[in-house]
Amino acid sequence: MENNAFFSKEQSLALQKKIYAAVSEEHQPELAALYACLDYQNYSPVKRFENATGLKGIYHHYKFPQDMNPLEYEALMKPMRIFEIIERSMNPGSDDLLAELQEVKPQSLFAVRKMYQELTELNPELKEAAISPTLVRSYVAVISGACSGFPPEDIIEFSKAKGADNDRINEEKRQFSKLIEQRTGRTGANGKPLIENWCPSEKTRNRILQLLDNRDQKRTNQSFDNTGFYSFLVDRGWFND
Repeated sequence: MENNAFFSKEQSLALQKKIYAAVSEEHQPELAALYACLDYQNYSPVKRFENATGLKGIYHHYKFPQDMNPLEYEALMKPMRIFEIIERSMNPGSDDLLAELQEVKPQSLFAVRKMYQELTELNPELKEAAISPTLVRSYVAVISGACSGFPPEDIIEFSKAKGADNDRINEEKRQFSKLIEQRTGRTGANGKPLIENWCPSEKTRNRILQLLDNRDQKRTNQSFDNTGFYSFLVDRGWFND
């Protein structure tokens, strides 16, 4: 891969071929099963939240190389995400398969690092994220977060969370989701939490609460106006200080 060009679909496919070529025929079915874990259609948790609540202005729009859309850019990471799964012990496969895959981990790490570097050059607000340079999943978390439209402060806080901090932000997410569900009367799809697969930072939580307060106030004013009483007071200069 050339350093002076954006990471491309062709390079992603070439890396995928290298990964398959590094695995013996005996373990190809196991690799295929592992790779199948990556077959999902990402739909931003932030967009789901905005659609469910009617609130706007939470989703963050990032710039992506060559004007790709977020899903196109995230798809380039698919070969590298095999190592994300392994690092998270989600579906690591056999020891023999892991040993064979280690041969191509350096190329995968180089590729995901390149994607991270080009993304942060276009979006400097992400440069504060904490990165573990030897872990594919560390880079994936930032890139995938951007592709999901998470606000920068949410990505940065999540990237820095370790141990008890992870427990704390996940508990804050659960409690905040319950609060917003109570205020809006909305839940997630199939009765799931309204906020899922996304940990809003305190700044984002405050923004959401402010948006709700603004909407509630607007509805209250409209309710008064519908009675004619609010218009009556305005016509008489009641609110002219």
